[in-house]
Amino acid sequence: MTGTLAIPEAAHQIPDTPKEDLDRMVHSLAGARRRWEATPIGVRVAMLEAAMKDTHAVAGDWVEAACRAKGIRPNKPEAGQEWQGGPALLIRNLRLLARTLRSIEAKGHPPVGRLTTRADGTLAVGVFPTDMMDRALYAGIRGEVWLPPQVTKDNLFEHMAAAYRRPTSASVCVVLGAGNISSIAPMDALYKLVVENRVVALKLNPVSAYLGPFLEQALKVFIDAGFLAIAQGGAEVGEYLITRDVVETIHITGSDKSHDAIVYGGGEEGAVRKQHGQPRLDKPITSELGNVTPVIVVPGPWSDSDLRHQAENLASGLTHNAGFNCIANRVLITHESWDLRQPLIDGVRAKLDRIPSREAYYPGALDRLQAYIDTVESEPTRHGKASGTAPGWTLLAGTPPENTAAFQTECFAPAFVETAIAAPSPIEFLERAVAFCNETVWGTLGAGIVVHPESMKDPAMAAAVDRAIADLRYGTVAVNLWPAVTYAMVTTPWGAYPGHTFQSIGSGRGVVHNALMFDAPLKAVAIGPFRSLIKPPWFGTHRTAHRTLAALTDLEAQGGVGPLLRTAVHAVRG
Repeated sequence: MTGTLAIPEAAHQIPDTPKEDLDRMVHSLAGARRRWEATPIGVRVAMLEAAMKDTHAVAGDWVEAACRAKGIRPNKPEAGQEWQGGPALLIRNLRLLARTLRSIEAKGHPPVGRLTTRADGTLAVGVFPTDMMDRALYAGIRGEVWLPPQVTKDNLFEHMAAAYRRPTSASVCVVLGAGNISSIAPMDALYKLVVENRVVALKLNPVSAYLGPFLEQALKVFIDAGFLAIAQGGAEVGEYLITRDVVETIHITGSDKSHDAIVYGGGEEGAVRKQHGQPRLDKPITSELGNVTPVIVVPGPWSDSDLRHQAENLASGLTHNAGFNCIANRVLITHESWDLRQPLIDGVRAKLDRIPSREAYYPGALDRLQAYIDTVESEPTRHGKASGTAPGWTLLAGTPPENTAAFQTECFAPAFVETAIAAPSPIEFLERAVAFCNETVWGTLGAGIVVHPESMKDPAMAAAVDRAIADLRYGTVAVNLWPAVTYAMVTTPWGAYPGHTFQSIGSGRGVVHNALMFDAPLKAVAIGPFRSLIKPPWFGTHRTAHRTLAALTDLEAQGGVGPLLRTAVHAVRG
């Protein structure tokens, strides 16, 4: 088996939107297309800014509801994940889209940072940090967008903001929202609405149906104008929406199995259609569908404190959101003969023991976890005081590289594996690890590399790392950072590496976020310091993450010295 293990549909806590209301919804959106096309940039900016205020107004209630749904106490550090993964990121997205539109109105193109022509002649565009606030809060972290060969410094703006450069008729898009991170569905809808110039019917996943009232308030300005509508329901409602004649495009965030059922249909008939390349829907479909996220650990002269810091970095990439992330760390790739390999594994285990266990709130998680363990030829160790429906964290160290099932299956549960690759030198290890990721590990959404700064002082290793970033066929490559960081940057595109077909969909087609509106980005690259002076608030043992990220939400919404100082003070205390 390859791809994501089957995820059952959640129980419906909120009634499905009736079919007659769905019909009215899509026909009303179709009637609003011309008005959205004609909406001036200045008015769009005002709408985005109004949505920022409305999102901020409901942020606290939104986070409390998310905490209840996921078994988190709102006054505990784990609640910080709901602040950051929910209203903070939606507000940031709204703010940066408004920034881009203001630049288009004033200069005729989006704002861009430093342009670098790489050794192979391709262009890299600096997109993070975006402003002084980013520089203050994320010191040492930078983000770039790497572009395909046809894009140069001279023609860059001809490959940005296509919907504003050569406007086309607006269409009706159905967005089938994800259920795990609460900002995904509204941010996907915003991308289609603002970047691609489409009106949107957003169907929420039953897992996150509780978001409905908050999103209706947060995005009220677009809903009241008739450009966005929100529906509730499961696969049946989604099927009804996507098959309406007036619906012209579709976006899916979920699993590859859900994608295939939508594109080809279910059961044996769907399998035959896929085999023969005969989609049942003749509509453009974009998607983001998951990943078995690998992290390559380059051997180097690590100190004991380096080991502790990176062990927490690696463990936190699994435990965030109870492990229910498409970009959760799933495969640690180590050098077989590195003398610090076992101390690193022991350090990861120690950190997992310190990170509180979480409720397995996503449907079918316990069954998927056991099915995944059964496929892996190594002894699992359990961490984090498992109890009842909180299974703790599972690490399967020493998994043979030949056990392809372990690397081609996304369990979407709180588990990950470690595997060791033999090589005569660190540089050859890195080259073999990149090939292993590209050829054996399933998915192309994101991958990570961890490398010590002393190692990078060797010009040969620095060149090898740059080559690895270029060669990894992933939509995001992160160095010394959890790859999810590019999700949070928002200026970086979020999606699979280009080139997937419907028959081999992998991690999907197209991108979202991409607040600077690159037409055809190749990949996002995030680079951070090997050691952070202040513990990042997404680390699983951060003691004040809930306060830090609540303050960050205020800062994203309001700016100003007060929220910046509160964010910094809470962050330092973590």
